Amino acid sequence: GEERGLWGSDYFTSHPPVAIDSMVADLNMDMVGRNWKDTIVVIGKEHSDLGSTLARVSARHPELHMAAIDDLWPTERFYFRSDHYNFARRGVPILFFFNGTHADYHRPGDEPSKIDAQKEARIVKLVFYLGLEIANAAERPKWNPDSYREIVQNIEGRLQNIEYRRRGGLSGRGAGQPAIPNLRSSTPRAERSHQPLQELPPLVERHHAHPLVTA
Repeated sequence: GEERGLWGSDYFTSHPPVAIDSMVADLNMDMVGRNWKDTIVVIGKEHSDLGSTLARVSARHPELHMAAIDDLWPTERFYFRSDHYNFARRGVPILFFFNGTHADYHRPGDEPSKIDAQKEARIVKLVFYLGLEIANAAERPKWNPDSYREIVQNIEGRLQNIEYRRRGGLSGRGAGQPAIPNLRSSTPRAERSHQPLQELPPLVERHHAHPLVTA
C-alpha cells in the first residue's frame, strides 16, 4: 500500500481510531538499517519544533552515538514519499527517520543480512526517548507557520500530490526511481534516475556528539 500510493496511512488518517486533532505527532521510521553506522537523516525538522525537541533529546543520550542530521536530498522530495505525509497534510507534525537509498534499493539484493540491526536498535531507542519527551511535554508540538501554510493549507499543492498518486505515480518507484518528482520538472519521469548517496560529506562523518510511531 505504501509503495502504490501511501494507501494504508491515507485510510488510517481518513478513518482514525481517535480524532486526528488528538494526535500530537507522527514519528516515522522507514529504511533505517543501512548506510552510515552512526548517522541517521531526519526529514521534517525545520517544519515544527519537533526538530529542536529531537536535538535536545539526542544531546541527552550521547551513549547512543547517533547523529540525527538534516535532509541531504531536498530535491528528491522524500518528505512526500512515506506514510508520515498523510499525517502531516492533515495537520499532525512529523519527523521522518531515513537512512537514504543504496545500490540495493527496491531490488532483490536488499537482503536481511545487509541490515545493521545494532544501528536500528540505537535509532529505536532514540525515537523512544523522543516519544517519551513529546508525551510528557506540557504543550503539544508547534508547526512552523510557513510550513503549516505550505503543507496543510496549500490545497492546490496537496491536490497535485494526490492526483499524481492517483495516476500511479508511486507504482514506478521500483528500480530506484523517485516516487514523487518535483512537480515543476519538465523531465519525463522515465528519464529521471535516482543515484544513491555512497558516503556522507566529510564534516557530517565527523559529527557525533499522545505521539504515534510508524515503521
